[in-house]
Amino acid sequence: MLLPYLAVAGVLLLVFCGRELRGRAGAVLTAAAVLGAAPLVWYNVTARAGQDSISVFLDQSHGGSAPLGVRFYNGVLFGLPMGTGLCAPASCGRAQLAWGVAVPVLLAVAGWLAVAALRATRDRSVRVVQAGRLALVVAGALSLLSYAQSSAAVHHPIESSRYLFCLLISLPAVLWPLWTVASRLRAGGWRAVFGGAAAAALAGVTAAMVAASAALVAHVPVYRTEARDTRALVEALDRLGVTRMYADYWTCDKIVFLTRERVVCAVLGDDGSPGQDRYAPYRAIVAGADHPVAVFPIDSPAQRSYAAGPGGRAGLVLDVAGYRVYRSAG
Repeated sequence: MLLPYLAVAGVLLLVFCGRELRGRAGAVLTAAAVLGAAPLVWYNVTARAGQDSISVFLDQSHGGSAPLGVRFYNGVLFGLPMGTGLCAPASCGRAQLAWGVAVPVLLAVAGWLAVAALRATRDRSVRVVQAGRLALVVAGALSLLSYAQSSAAVHHPIESSRYLFCLLISLPAVLWPLWTVASRLRAGGWRAVFGGAAAAALAGVTAAMVAASAALVAHVPVYRTEARDTRALVEALDRLGVTRMYADYWTCDKIVFLTRERVVCAVLGDDGSPGQDRYAPYRAIVAGADHPVAVFPIDSPAQRSYAAGPGGRAGLVLDVAGYRVYRSAG
């Protein structure tokens, strides 16, 4: 989702700083870009087929056969307020969903105003400001469009909404039309009416963000409990001598991270089939182990599916901190 922002930044530099880019500044910028991209390029050259970042990006960049209404709701109506911090953890009310309608409209208005301002002046400093606003609008619109038509938005709207965090970069441009109209609050007549409405809208956005921040702070004890439960699970796995395991996606990531890969995990999906391993060699490592275990949150879809299969019938080891641990899954 950051690619549009990098692209418009490059265009702005070429248009307004082309002369400088022909000299030392351009050489330094090119060297910095090459150096920064080197690890990603090296990974893509050496990665297994289908595991390189380009393949992953292309795989995530389509929503399959999902209806247009699902994409709009998950990617725009729900995704925008959730991804830009207006919602409480994991839920959005109807008032917050209005932000998903307002942002595309404000982007369109901001883009129109920026284009009009560019056409109306030859002053370089003004043109730079307006071109910057237009760039933020274009980048925000492209990022939103890319996310809305991705499989991540269709299948995992809550978790994947984080991909829209970059739209906060465009927030000044989004709010610019409201700020412009609100500044006419003292003009009198209809201008004052529209100014009051714009000021109320700005106040509403601010209040929603403050309320969402308060809800997040109130949710901290829940996160603290989840962290404590995960540590308890790690301690139980250490007591059992577990170094290889199967688990659902989120449990795998947490355990591998917390144990610094002392415990290697391969993902199983909700239906018991191989899931999305962020590092492909993990699956082969776990499959080659003598006695891997399987770990799932109790009563989760993955746990119920595993319990109904041959692995679940092999026997339960223990329940710990909301997780169910099964003996040999191999």
